[in-house]
Amino acid sequence: MIDQVFLAALNASLSRIQDQITKEDIGQFEEELLQYPVIQRKIEEKLEGRFAAEKARIEDEHRKVLNETEQLRRKKEHLLVEMEEIGRWIKEREERLKKADKALELKIKEMKDNIFHTLVDLLPFTNLGLNVPVHNASDDRNHSEWVVKDVDETTVYYEDINHLMTSIAENLCMIGMQENKAWLTAKTIIGAILFRKPVVVKGEFSFELSQAIGWAVAGNDHLTVFPDIRNFTNKTLINSFSCYTRPDCVKSLHLCQIENSPAELYLQSFLDHWRVSIDESLPELILISIKEESELTDSFIQKLSFSPVISANEMITTPDIRLLRKTHRLVFGSIPARLLVEGKILKEKSSEFNNFVEIVQEVMSFTKQKEAFKKWFRLLEDERFEEEAVSVWVVKVLLQPYVDREQAKKILEEFDSENILI
Repeated sequence: MIDQVFLAALNASLSRIQDQITKEDIGQFEEELLQYPVIQRKIEEKLEGRFAAEKARIEDEHRKVLNETEQLRRKKEHLLVEMEEIGRWIKEREERLKKADKALELKIKEMKDNIFHTLVDLLPFTNLGLNVPVHNASDDRNHSEWVVKDVDETTVYYEDINHLMTSIAENLCMIGMQENKAWLTAKTIIGAILFRKPVVVKGEFSFELSQAIGWAVAGNDHLTVFPDIRNFTNKTLINSFSCYTRPDCVKSLHLCQIENSPAELYLQSFLDHWRVSIDESLPELILISIKEESELTDSFIQKLSFSPVISANEMITTPDIRLLRKTHRLVFGSIPARLLVEGKILKEKSSEFNNFVEIVQEVMSFTKQKEAFKKWFRLLEDERFEEEAVSVWVVKVLLQPYVDREQAKKILEEFDSENILI
């Protein structure tokens, strides 16, 4: 009770004192307090603390702005690069389309001319009393290609497949190919023979690469055919196979630069026949070189159903194949065709194939090609290649030419192809 009375009296006193203190008194009191060093230090500490906190906040916001700015700058640069790539791609496609249109017009004209000459040869115009100049078929149709066959090179006779693959790899290394790529290419060539697949070699050095392979496989029984720029027929191509001298051995054919002739329009029917034929006069290996790609050559490749497509420009640079021949450093070989049997060459199982299928099927449908590709893995896998090297090779050589570019890119990214040595 006494405490309550005391507190009430104290509050009343304080209230009266507060009413008596003016603003001037408070200001004067503050000025006097600020004169004391202790008060000054406390104020400085408070200010420094607030200043440091504000400085940290501003620096943090500044860093965020800088990071956002850097991200936007990188994004802008990436978009600019993409725009340049798209621009180049569009320009390249437009140029290729123009070339394809021009080439198609020329080839249609040539085909019409050939049809006209054929009719002239067949119809008895003389009996009809018409004055039509007779076309001599022997002037061009019997010479619709230039066939080259070496006859004087020393031939190495292989006793087994390993010897053949070693010689192919040696020839490829001689023209500047890295060893692992040379071995993968050599195994791919064996697969092309076993699975009856033509091999397309494209790029500036496609001729040199194809010749080095053909000589190693068939030596003097490697035919090099240059289709005539105006006239080409499957009949005259087949007639050239009479040049082969060892029918029991593996024979090789190189069709050169087909983009410069009507060959790309006619070859598909010959390849369909070749794939199922048991005629021993036909070559076991067919190499098709393309120096300049176009819409027509792309269309031709698309019809080959997952045949190997090798990019020479990614494999070799400036090979001096003439000097290598003069110094006898390229192998000319020969092997009996009976030694190339799937059951004796392919491994029983593939350790890499299931992983390959799993990754590919995340990007695209792969059911129809599964069994055919499994054989390639059973052939290509080798202890000399690092893990997933065969998968990257198969994607680049057997899958990429036949699927959407973005799909192939995603698959290669999944395999981390840039860090795999092949």
